[in-house]
Amino acid sequence: MKHIVKHRMKYDIKQNKTFEALKDVNIPILFIHGDKDDFVPMHMTIENYNSYNGPKELWIAKDAWHCKCYSLHKEEYEEKVLNFFEKHRTNN
Repeated sequence: MKHIVKHRMKYDIKQNKTFEALKDVNIPILFIHGDKDDFVPMHMTIENYNSYNGPKELWIAKDAWHCKCYSLHKEEYEEKVLNFFEKHRTNN
């Protein structure tokens, strides 16, 4: 996957740090991570969460592997996301 991104998008995910990109953003972000994810280390999500100064929330989904938070915790996931959107919605 990273090779496809690097080749097609001319973007090396190893060269960039998400927390650095977050410095220029000030929108609400809901960080979601599975506590059993072995593809993206949890410390990366925690680092991004801690470095972000905008409105934010963090949910660590119990017993969830990479990309399994929704399928394992559908009701809780939907509730967290909908509540987050409602809390941060603007009346534009």
